[in-house]
Amino acid sequence: MSLASLHLLGFDFNTLAVNSRQKISFLKEEIITAYEIFFKEYLLKDIIILSTCNRVEFYGIAENRNIFSNKIEKFLLQKINKNNQKKLTEQSIEQLKKIMQQSYYFENLSVVSHLYRVIASLKSMVIGENQILGQVKNCYFDRKKNKQQQDKTLNKLFETSIALGREVRRDTNIGKGKLSIASVSIELVKKIYSTEQEIIFCLIGAGEINEEVLENLKDFSSATILLLNRSLEKAKIITKKHNFKNLKIIPLKKIYQTIINADVIITSTQAGKILIKKKKLQKELHKKEQDFKKSCQLFIDLSIPLNIECSINEIPFIIHYNIDQLNIMIDKNKKKRILEINKVEKIITEEVKKFLHWQIYSFLHQKKKSLKKENLTKEYLLSEINDSFYFLEEKEYNSLIEKITMKFLKLKQG
Repeated sequence: MSLASLHLLGFDFNTLAVNSRQKISFLKEEIITAYEIFFKEYLLKDIIILSTCNRVEFYGIAENRNIFSNKIEKFLLQKINKNNQKKLTEQSIEQLKKIMQQSYYFENLSVVSHLYRVIASLKSMVIGENQILGQVKNCYFDRKKNKQQQDKTLNKLFETSIALGREVRRDTNIGKGKLSIASVSIELVKKIYSTEQEIIFCLIGAGEINEEVLENLKDFSSATILLLNRSLEKAKIITKKHNFKNLKIIPLKKIYQTIINADVIITSTQAGKILIKKKKLQKELHKKEQDFKKSCQLFIDLSIPLNIECSINEIPFIIHYNIDQLNIMIDKNKKKRILEINKVEKIITEEVKKFLHWQIYSFLHQKKKSLKKENLTKEYLLSEINDSFYFLEEKEYNSLIEKITMKFLKLKQG
């Protein structure tokens, strides 16, 4: 099949709220069943489903938009109505109608352009995030496991997109610099301590942020982690997901006797008050038999209101950061990523050109005789594509791509 048969219908975090996305998203085990339904019941020529937390997209091959959209709608209605399979409910039909109003649709070369931007993370909630590359790879390999006849153009689209995703991350800084408060905190720790050191982390609070901090501590394989919280049960819940050898849960009332022995102290609580005061900390440090001034301690306060008095910075060999200072670091990282967007766009433009060139080569290989009659040469078509791309503006990207594609398709049909 050619680009003329390539279609995309999708939903993402910009168009559809999370409670609605959940109704049409897929668990890994559901994908296999979905392919069987599309091929056996709906007789689609080929389809690849990309389902993540932030998007659900259907890339497929069909004769025209109406056929493709109708089959996707029928499938989604069946999915939404799964608890009432024998009879469609009015509620399910109404839900689907509202969901479909939030969809977006692309065809021909615009599908290529869209997927390239998706895998380059330009369409992600966080520009530059790396998860989407693995997600696209997984969805493509899941489709490859199905033995149904696979379309050459759709396969080429996903193979080239995966290569592009790797190139973007290798040749630009779009994914450099952490953007979450937890990951930035650990990047800061890594500037002071080696991941191979046997350091002691003291985490105060068992909320979402410190749960993410735990996820970012995997590189510190030799570290000891002390988790302090008022509710020991809640602390146990967030530690169950992680397999740290040296992890202890300690009551919050033992805060000072714990932190004086730690190298890194990170607070993230909803206490709404100061938990670590300068005078009390100084007093406890002086009680230690060893000279506390010989080793540095890093305090990171991720709480609002703050949990740590900023004046502890005045104590020798103590380094202190609060959430405002870390947010400045995050803003700098965001600006760096934004500056990389133009580089990524140039890579995407070149890859879209290559994809279209590939289509022309395939066509010429199949239709050499008819092309000679029409006096259409490979050089002529390639020059048309290249000349158009030289004048490509970001705002007109999709419309110009559509013009180029349709001109190519028209010539192809001549």
